[in-house]
Amino acid sequence: MSPAAARNCRDKLATRRLLAEAGLPAVRYAHVRDEDEALRAADAIGYPVVVKPRSLAGSVGVVIAQDAGDLRRVHHHAAEAAYPGLDPLDGLLLEEFLSGPEISVDAAVHDGDARLVNVARKRLGFDPFFEEVGHLVSPWRHEPWADELTDLLTEAHRALGVRTGVTHAEVRLTPAGPRLVELNGRLGGDFIPRLGKLATGVDLTAVAVDLALGLRPELRQARDVCAEVRFLYPPRDCVVGSLDVSAATAVPGVVDVVPLAAPGTRLLLPPRGVVPRLAAVIVTGDTPDDCRRTLDEASALVRSEIEPAGEAA
Repeated sequence: MSPAAARNCRDKLATRRLLAEAGLPAVRYAHVRDEDEALRAADAIGYPVVVKPRSLAGSVGVVIAQDAGDLRRVHHHAAEAAYPGLDPLDGLLLEEFLSGPEISVDAAVHDGDARLVNVARKRLGFDPFFEEVGHLVSPWRHEPWADELTDLLTEAHRALGVRTGVTHAEVRLTPAGPRLVELNGRLGGDFIPRLGKLATGVDLTAVAVDLALGLRPELRQARDVCAEVRFLYPPRDCVVGSLDVSAATAVPGVVDVVPLAAPGTRLLLPPRGVVPRLAAVIVTGDTPDDCRRTLDEASALVRSEIEPAGEAA
């Protein structure tokens, strides 16, 4: 990916401006530098609004405000947010709240030709902080919004100057149609490439390598089933004592249970901590209901011992 395209993806304000210039479906937004500006912009846009840093990751600092009082209470979460290794850009982005389910879309772009590879239904938690607690990759090309989604993302890649590479887009399926939240110039996180390979047979990591070598990647699907990951969180801020996933791994349909917190790890729930997860449970199934049942059974078998964070400190 070119440096210019990478900057356009990294800076959410630049993304919004370029999408608007390209005439893509509008999302009302404002660039705000302090709480007073945010309050004035929110009045103009209309509540609820979403406040987010311009350049962080993992939904860190992204909060929703239902009214002016709410905005005063949550503004500092976005303004003070930090993500290891990423420098914040000037000011915050304030946007209209987009209602509807949220999905992510992984695409491969070769010589300006953007091809959508898989779609993940996003599971969100810890309202109002948009914590991503799971993802389901499942068949999508039969959906009523499939063609409109394809058109939107094809044009979005063009508007941001993305001609080569893999991308990870966040999209809301609003009553008025799909609306782009952001387009990231990278592979998806949270095991999404692995889910995609399990569900479709397309290995996005290999696709990224092919693109880096100047080769046209192989994108033909070998299957079209479901794969889902669920992240397990502690019930409160804690220090992890032990974690046992052995019983969960034996459940039929479970592909893997990945421990994510070693003994001694301090986990702080949103908005205080960054992705404070105990483990990831990865499953496959013919339908989303199959995945849900397997996840429920396996998640209940993960055993953890924790100490309250305050006492351990």
